[in-house]
Amino acid sequence: MTMTLMLAAMLAGASAPLIGNWHSVDSQLTLTADGGTLTLACTDLTLEPPVHMRRGGFDATALQVVTGGGPQPEVPPPASRVAVRGDLRGDTMTVRVTKPGQPADRYRLVRAGRVKFVRCL
Repeated sequence: MTMTLMLAAMLAGASAPLIGNWHSVDSQLTLTADGGTLTLACTDLTLEPPVHMRRGGFDATALQVVTGGGPQPEVPPPASRVAVRGDLRGDTMTVRVTKPGQPADRYRLVRAGRVKFVRCL
């Protein structure tokens, strides 16, 4: 029982710095223990539970919807599954989004207050 409590406390401590809001001028990440969202200029991602927290980062699967600029269609485009990996170094979170068979897209985010976020026009 004591070992279980120690392990739970260690895991909670490892993920606590990751939970919250992360921003850059072209991306916003809201990370919770149960999932989260990643908003990019022309793409919305929903992190599916479980988000696998690890010391210094997280791994997740997300549903990605490419929104594009201008008027939006009445029927949203189909979602695709992507891998999302976050790595924390100091105050910077590097997030990699990998579509099957393609190189990863990288985003550098910081934990901060609100920033001016520009969506796809």
